[in-house]
Amino acid sequence: MNFKLIYKVLILFGIIIFIGGVIADSNAHDILRHGVEIGPYLYLAGVLIWIYKRFKNPILHSFDLKKYQNLLDATIQFLLHNFLLEFWGFCGGIFMILLLNSGPFTKSDAYQAALILMQEDQRITDEIGEFKEAGLMVGGSLNKVQAKLGFSVYGTKGGASINISLTKEEGVWKVESLRIK
Repeated sequence: MNFKLIYKVLILFGIIIFIGGVIADSNAHDILRHGVEIGPYLYLAGVLIWIYKRFKNPILHSFDLKKYQNLLDATIQFLLHNFLLEFWGFCGGIFMILLLNSGPFTKSDAYQAALILMQEDQRITDEIGEFKEAGLMVGGSLNKVQAKLGFSVYGTKGGASINISLTKEEGVWKVESLRIK
């Protein structure tokens, strides 16, 4: 079995599917947004195979000119086989970690209040139908008395992108503005 091809394909498709999922989730496309969840698993499987291959057959001299006919061939092989896959694959993994780090937003009481307030809002119900879930990509700004959040919500009719501003008055979060895209 050609593990070299398998891990390259898994890493590449993991990154591509993840980026497609991020774009779909930010534009509230219900079906394609699952790439945000699937992409990191494909990427991780590829990285695990890559690590296994590197332990079995490490690159001792990644730029050995004696293997190639000329400097141009050696440079192209170095860029395509080592640098692009490994460096940009590593950058893709960091990109996934940074984008999926919406934990501070999703664990906040402002986000939880926003979800409850959106389920009660008739404009959102008219747009997406009965609320099912929120998207994984949450962004914005947050402090103890004010929150500005942007994320996608999905319902029985489809999805919508939401930008919501909340203020905390006397311990209760109130909607300052709500924009549906």
